[in-house]
Amino acid sequence: MRHTALALLLVACNGDSALKVVNTPPDVSITSPPPGTPVDEYAPVVFEALVNDPNENDGNLTVVWSSDIDGEFAGPFRVENGQTSFETANLTDGNHTMKILVVDSRGASGESTIQLTVVDRPEAPTVTIVHPVGG
Repeated sequence: MRHTALALLLVACNGDSALKVVNTPPDVSITSPPPGTPVDEYAPVVFEALVNDPNENDGNLTVVWSSDIDGEFAGPFRVENGQTSFETANLTDGNHTMKILVVDSRGASGESTIQLTVVDRPEAPTVTIVHPVGG
């Protein structure tokens, strides 16, 4: 305990008149799905990420998931035990850059991205009977 107090005192007395608090940004990594994974249009996809911020409790972190094609996804998203996730089946077909942005209460942010391909699936055909006319 005595060594910790001495170390803090030495840091505080480095010649500056004010004590500086260093706020490191959150460390963020998308863990699922693997980058480049093809998924079918309308199929559910679960996105998962690991989040670590030694300066914050998980509950103080703001999480934003987004796609460069579909924009931001509706949250709120929470971090629990260093993990966050969300599921969607509403991705537009095409090559997406999926991003997670995590911001701590002091404004420091970290992000992670992956590439994901959503494969267009043909729509089911519609049938209209035009002849014979009903009756």
